[in-house]
Amino acid sequence: MTDEYFDEDLGPSKTQRKKESNALQEFGEKLTALNDQQIATLNLDSDILDAVKQARIMRPGNGRRRQIQYIGKLLRNSDFESIQLNYDEMYKEQENQVQLHHVCENWRDRLIDDNSALQDFIDQYPQADRQQLRQLLRNIPSGDKTEKSVESTRKLYKHIKQIIIS
Repeated sequence: MTDEYFDEDLGPSKTQRKKESNALQEFGEKLTALNDQQIATLNLDSDILDAVKQARIMRPGNGRRRQIQYIGKLLRNSDFESIQLNYDEMYKEQENQVQLHHVCENWRDRLIDDNSALQDFIDQYPQADRQQLRQLLRNIPSGDKTEKSVESTRKLYKHIKQIIIS
């Protein structure tokens, strides 16, 4: 045998092709779990979009499995990198919103439970209006969760979120 035989580029192995195919199918499964608004942000081809919508209404079973395989095939023949990039950006944005929500909730709870937390909040967010925060805290009645306390707590949360975002 000559060296020419070994120097030929045979492309990816069968195992590698199967791994790539399975990864595309898993991504297709993730696409079926998204809502319409999230799917719209991904800028999918119409064929992929139709296949995803069809898979979303199918019951689990062999038909759905074949539909997911079809979505994987369509993704392989499309600009998958840009779709993956859009998906990752969307997911990261959702993650950031969840983190912001938790930060706002933690500050709200600290401000309600601890009088000294107001100064900590002002130190961290100097643009905050101390007087308005105190007013919002005073409007929260202590004790049972009445409709007024829930409404006042929401107002405080919204105000905290506005301060943190700005």
